[in-house]
Amino acid sequence: EHILYDFNYLKHEQDREKNEGRRHFLKLLAEKGPYRKYSPTPPANALDDLVTRFPNFEETIAHIKRQISLANLSKNAVMTLSPILLFGGPGIGKTRFVRELARIMGMEFNKINCGAVTAGWVISGSSTSWQEGRPGMVHAALRDGSTANQLIMLDEIDKLSGDSRFNAFGSLYQLLEDVTAKEFADEAVNIPIDCSKVSWIATANDTSVIPEAILS
Repeated sequence: EHILYDFNYLKHEQDREKNEGRRHFLKLLAEKGPYRKYSPTPPANALDDLVTRFPNFEETIAHIKRQISLANLSKNAVMTLSPILLFGGPGIGKTRFVRELARIMGMEFNKINCGAVTAGWVISGSSTSWQEGRPGMVHAALRDGSTANQLIMLDEIDKLSGDSRFNAFGSLYQLLEDVTAKEFADEAVNIPIDCSKVSWIATANDTSVIPEAILS
């Protein structure tokens, strides 16, 4: 089992919090509890059908198969994928491919539409000191999901920089690194949660607007 957060720390924060908005989101997190399961590692040949259905993604599928094979070498390994960027023109089936990949691998799937104007807030949440403040999709996915090693898709990540007033990529610098992802704190809830087992797949039509550190 995966321990998502420190339950004692959450209860302490509940007792002292005066902001009704944050108290509400702390209550939701407490009701779901701190424990999550891991979805099991599939056999590498589970992806064989994808090669026939998505021939444009043959190289990507081979890459994922190698990671599955490595995970299957240990009975205690948790199936996670290293971050992947699918780069190509519109209409080649990137989104459909990722959905099918998650289904075949038995991983909970969530998609973040990075084309939204407030995409940065959609990922990392917004402070409850604002009237409309609420958790972002990463926090909500792990809070409401049953597994810790989910697959989250960043659809059209090249459109994430839509509003020049905010660094929409900011939270990704933390979330895409295993070590720092262990203590990701959504701005609305401000409770560190362990996102280190999440698998990330992004899609893009143009890589020139994506920061070099994110591409790396």
